[in-house]
Amino acid sequence: MYSKGQWMTQQPTDLFVVSTGPEDIDVKIYPSEYFIRKTGLTAIPYELEKKLKSLGYQEDQKQKGALYYYNPTHTAVTNSFKKQTMGAIAETVQKNYHNL
Repeated sequence: MYSKGQWMTQQPTDLFVVSTGPEDIDVKIYPSEYFIRKTGLTAIPYELEKKLKSLGYQEDQKQKGALYYYNPTHTAVTNSFKKQTMGAIAETVQKNYHNL
């Protein structure tokens, strides 16, 4: 997790990077180098993409393979939104990638 310009947590075996902007107004999610090496996928897997898009994420226009969310209220995303995002990632990892 990269938040407000600094790494909050980072491990060599992280599967996805969750990056927020300085004011927590926006969030970007993309596969880590480790995930790409292990799976050969260079984008968010379809199952996770579908879940995140249902939360309002869209394909990032600046980074291929990444999803991006910008809070339309121009305020920090809610804790509930963060939990839904992390829950979608955790569920997908547990179901499909727990053995990486």
